[in-house]
Amino acid sequence: MNLAEREYPQSLVLASSLNSIFFNFGISLGSATASIMVAKVGVNNISLSGAVYAIISLGIVLLLIKAIKSKSVTAQ
Repeated sequence: MNLAEREYPQSLVLASSLNSIFFNFGISLGSATASIMVAKVGVNNISLSGAVYAIISLGIVLLLIKAIKSKSVTAQ
């Protein structure tokens, strides 16, 4: 939201609505994955899917940090 406010103040409403849409999408994706994992591997091994999601999200965060830093370097 800070980036949208700084770079594109006219699209702040769109950015905030997309924020809530993707928040709800993440909840539904996590619920669907958890129910599939419970059916396939049981409750005892459900932490495996949580670890996979944690690794994926860490990779995405690192890519976003790299993209933001490279954009700020080229803007200077």
